Formats: sequence, structure tokens, C-alpha cells
Amino acid sequence: MEDEIADAQPPPAVLRVLNPVLKAAIRSPLGRRLGGFAILTFSGRRSGRRYDVVVTWHELDGRPVVVTPSSWRANFADGGAPVMLLHRGTRLHGTGELVTDAPTVADAVARLQDAGEPLRAFGLAGPADQLVTAADVSRTGRALVTIRTG
Repeated sequence: MEDEIADAQPPPAVLRVLNPVLKAAIRSPLGRRLGGFAILTFSGRRSGRRYDVVVTWHELDGRPVVVTPSSWRANFADGGAPVMLLHRGTRLHGTGELVTDAPTVADAVARLQDAGEPLRAFGLAGPADQLVTAADVSRTGRALVTIRTG
């Protein structure tokens, strides 16, 4: 259906090339100008392995949030986990908490859209004026990781 919001994540091969370039740029002095991206650093809840993940930067109610379909988000389930964000040259430490409730995620994404974020900022495609619904969130596998800093 043409009017349906759909997943539009870049292909894995593109991400394998793009992510190391973005990580290097975010960590460099250029990173201060890359307001749309951040590096999320956390430890795997089972493996203890350190992850550095490039994410799209969003802020909602004064709090960083990440909208993702990626499996790494499970590390923030069950009460959250410590996290560090590198954004515009500033390190923010806090706790990431996973939100999977489709209506709650859809409300957050719709509020970000109302604030001017395009669908592509969430790895989605569809009509530019169409707000994301709970059905869209479920169909595209999106969840929210909210970051409580302090």
C-alpha cells in the first residue's frame, strides 16, 4: 500500500561502511557539527561486551531518545542499563530504558514528527504528512530507548 509507513533502514552492507565513518566523525572535532547523530555506548547484559552504536539523535521532553528496530535494544529491558552518549563533543552518562508499548512509542514518534523530524530519521518511509501509529510501530518493529541522564 502506497500510503503505508514502511521500514526504510539502509541495507546492512551500507551500514557496515557508513557506521565506522560516522563513528570516526562523531569522535572528531567535526562531531560538534553532527547534531543529528550520537554514539551510544553500553555493555551487553549477558556478555558484558562493550557496544558503540551510531544512533540518530532525538530529544523529547528534554531527554535523549533513540527509536530503533535493532536487537541491541534488548540490553535496556527489565529496568534499564547504564549508558553513555557522545553527542556534539559532549559525553552524557545515564540509564537507558526500553519502551516497547506500541501506543507509547507511536506517541513519542508522532510528537517528534510534529517537532519537525522526518520519517527517515526513524528509518521509516511513507507520506511526509502522515503521523506514525501504533500499528506502524508494531509492523516495523520500532521501540524506544529513553535515556535518563544525571
